[in-house]
Amino acid sequence: MSDIVERVREFLALEDDLKDVVVASLTPEQVDTLRAFLHLETSSEKINRLETENSSLRQLLSEAETREREAKAKLQAMHRRAQQSERVENMLRAELTSWLKIFETSQNVWSKPRRLLIRAIIRKLDRRVRKIAVSSALQSEER
Repeated sequence: MSDIVERVREFLALEDDLKDVVVASLTPEQVDTLRAFLHLETSSEKINRLETENSSLRQLLSEAETREREAKAKLQAMHRRAQQSERVENMLRAELTSWLKIFETSQNVWSKPRRLLIRAIIRKLDRRVRKIAVSSALQSEER
């Protein structure tokens, strides 16, 4: 069988003029056999090509799925950071509002102990704001 396959391949390597001469010298049964082997050869090539394409498509699909998982993870992380920033912002607003109410209701806001308290609050809020700014800068760099 492999001898026949080798002869078919040799036949395919011939130039068209020689192929016509070879086919003319064959019996009808041999021509049918040659056609069958030629059909098998082209079918085998098509199968190999399709398998290669299928493998390439599977690899592309795998890469796309990996990129999708990475994008989802990044999106979830960004969402968590946004929620955290929002919580901190709400906390700062609540704290500022509570201190504002204290100062509005107090009669002697600018006494020395109150000034020291105000400075301490401002420093505390300043540290929190800087932390938020740093985390925002890190988020921007990651994007």
